[in-house]
Amino acid sequence: DGTIQDVNKVFLNNCCLARDEVLGRKCYEIRALSGNPCRIETPDCPLKKARETGERVETTQRYGRLGGDERELSRLMYPIVATESVGPYFVEISTDVTEYRNLIRRLKAERKRFSTILDTATDAVVSISRDHKIILFNNAAQRIFGYSSEEVLNKDLNMLIPPQYGDHYRFVRQFLETRK
Repeated sequence: DGTIQDVNKVFLNNCCLARDEVLGRKCYEIRALSGNPCRIETPDCPLKKARETGERVETTQRYGRLGGDERELSRLMYPIVATESVGPYFVEISTDVTEYRNLIRRLKAERKRFSTILDTATDAVVSISRDHKIILFNNAAQRIFGYSSEEVLNKDLNMLIPPQYGDHYRFVRQFLETRK
């Protein structure tokens, strides 16, 4: 029914509450205090889902905090059956994933920006791995060399180097050793 039976110190510190202020209260009452309101009857309630399915449930919720910043919380709800006559009980593990999710969003934005620069460049940009495999082939490289990126990715760079320029492996090896 959402009655809190026990909590750990991290939870109490994050909520700025004492154990006796939390035990025996409903989970949604405590969530409302933190600016993360919740109701057991709503479809996205992890307790409701875990109770209905008997399975582990993971949800991510966004909520505003008292300072006005938006936070993202990952909530895992595990059903636990103590005995046939008692239970089930549920264990919730909540983690603030705001910084992690913000980092992923920034990385995706940077990747998109990088791809846009590469795709609009008029010069061919070809990048290779240590073992001489093509790992990046932009649009200009496709136009200049006449291959699609699908045709060259993970292939040896020598497929693009005319034989009269010799074995390119030694130039790559020299660069890796001297950085010149």
